[in-house]
Amino acid sequence: MILQERSGDVGMIMDSADDITCRNTKMRRLDECIERRGVALPRQVSADINEWDDQESGRFVSGSIMSDGDTKSEELSNEEFSDEEFSDEACSDDESTDYDDVEEELNEAMLLQTEQTDFNVTSIVVDFVSDDMSGQEAGRYIGENPRLKKLAIAGGSMEWDGESGTLEWFSKLCKGLAHNRSIGHMSLEECNLNEKAAMATITTLSPFFELNANLHRLEIVSCNLGDETIRMLASALSRRENKGSLQRIILDANGIGDESGSELVHTLNHGYDNLTHLSLGDNELGSKACIALGDLLSSPNTQLKSLDIENNQIDDGCITVLTNALSSNTVLNELRLSFNCSITQAGWKTFSTCLQNPRSSLEILDLSSTNIADDGAIALGRGLMNNKTLTTLSCHDISANGMPIITSHGWRSIFGSLQNKGSALRMIDLRYSSIGEGGLLALTNALAGNSTVKMLDLSYNKQIPAAGWRSFFACLEHPNVALEEVSLRGNNVTDEEMTHLSRALRANNGTMESIDLGDNSSLTSVGWAHISRVLCDKSSAMAVYSSNHTLSSLGDQDDIPADLDDLLQLNQTGSKKDVSREKILRYHFQDGKTNIQELIDMNSNILHHAISWSCTNVTGHTLLYNFLRSLPSLVASVNIIANTSGAKRKRLS
Repeated sequence: MILQERSGDVGMIMDSADDITCRNTKMRRLDECIERRGVALPRQVSADINEWDDQESGRFVSGSIMSDGDTKSEELSNEEFSDEEFSDEACSDDESTDYDDVEEELNEAMLLQTEQTDFNVTSIVVDFVSDDMSGQEAGRYIGENPRLKKLAIAGGSMEWDGESGTLEWFSKLCKGLAHNRSIGHMSLEECNLNEKAAMATITTLSPFFELNANLHRLEIVSCNLGDETIRMLASALSRRENKGSLQRIILDANGIGDESGSELVHTLNHGYDNLTHLSLGDNELGSKACIALGDLLSSPNTQLKSLDIENNQIDDGCITVLTNALSSNTVLNELRLSFNCSITQAGWKTFSTCLQNPRSSLEILDLSSTNIADDGAIALGRGLMNNKTLTTLSCHDISANGMPIITSHGWRSIFGSLQNKGSALRMIDLRYSSIGEGGLLALTNALAGNSTVKMLDLSYNKQIPAAGWRSFFACLEHPNVALEEVSLRGNNVTDEEMTHLSRALRANNGTMESIDLGDNSSLTSVGWAHISRVLCDKSSAMAVYSSNHTLSSLGDQDDIPADLDDLLQLNQTGSKKDVSREKILRYHFQDGKTNIQELIDMNSNILHHAISWSCTNVTGHTLLYNFLRSLPSLVASVNIIANTSGAKRKRLS
């Protein structure tokens, strides 16, 4: 067991490709999961401790914890723990508490803290089983630590077969964990439990679920819980004393069937009024579970803001139930329906009506990897035409084995909504969607009249020909276009198209910050040179000043020339004013360069900036002195009047 530094939530790994009903591969599903949920692959740290800031659970301190599968350790007895040690007052989840930084491993010396009630570690990630600590010892430390706020058990690298001893070690840890009353965020990830072990785990942890008043986030992902274990979890949650504290529940990829899922959701609809996030993706939910979800969404007490039911058994009947519930819901902000390929065009037509609801609060909608075709797309476009809340639309991988299923007619309807004056769309994801030249033309025309879309992902749409890209780049010159981040990764962009892109960046260089051009194998140094000149036209100081000082990224790639990479990094360093100053000084006023004629020819609107920059040159005031000598007219109009009578001269105010 080791404590690890993590940059975000414990990752969620999808189940096997055999369980996917859609045509997409497991790798693509995993890539999207990683990209959307911010999965960070484990990076082990040694005994060094690093601060782990978490907005929800206060400040955590990371360290290293070693453990093992000692099969000779005695079983923990209930007598070893007393409820008095875990009173709500002693273990309150006070996020304002300032925890001290600690830099040490959890070893035998640290275990002595349990006798001194002096605990320091507040965040633990169990990553593997070693030979230095038994499951009983680890469970004891976790169970008796009143300062522990976050526990994640990441079992992906553990051997879960019967001979490894992992199950026995894990069982002993859970017996200690059951007594903890301070943990606010608990995560079990990729613990490959068999049916018996899964049921035993939830039975053992029932006191933790029922009595820990501080628990606000529960994640059990890819642990093979199954129907009976989910029923046991639902039963434990129904007996929970402080239902109001639980805000997030994530139970992805656990083989949850329709009936057991219905029972679980029914439980959550009674007393869990502060639940804001529910994720049940990659399971087998159907009509019964959707009826329960509809009741939850229709409840006047619901505070649910995010619902993820991707890759389930959602069909037209299910989507109708959910649509009816959403017609009266004013709380839900995020809905993920991706990989539900049983929804037909009729179902999407039904669903589109909820987008027209003026009471709708949906901001994020994920329809990726579904079977939406022209009829469904046209209906969705009509639904979006008057929508004023949706900010993020994901239509990733809407294709049939790489072939388009939405034609230009369907895309024209969806993109036409961008010209809605009240449109709030800021991010559109069209990766792998085979939109083709006609679809891109529809998008191009819509963007010319839109000023809200900031992020656009067109990666891996190889059906778009060179003419399509030239039209798209020409659109970027339009003053209304507000795009800041565009991904063109994995397309057929060539050096020729880069000339059109560079022209667009010159014409409208105030907003674009990132253009991902990675995995475009046809690009050469010729194409990159076009971008270099856009970022810094060295022909004159005035040309440098008028260059692009905003673009700072071209994606993650190794073949960008060093000079271009240097300019991209320079654009990250400060304001446009500071960056342009640095470029002018670097290329025109360093190493003894004092080309005063360049300043003489400079536009008067920026001349005063150049004067101030020259004053800060390492050579002192030489540049300013030479400049003033070259332009005596600047100082010829002296505001002093000589008194011919011999009186003293006075300065005009």
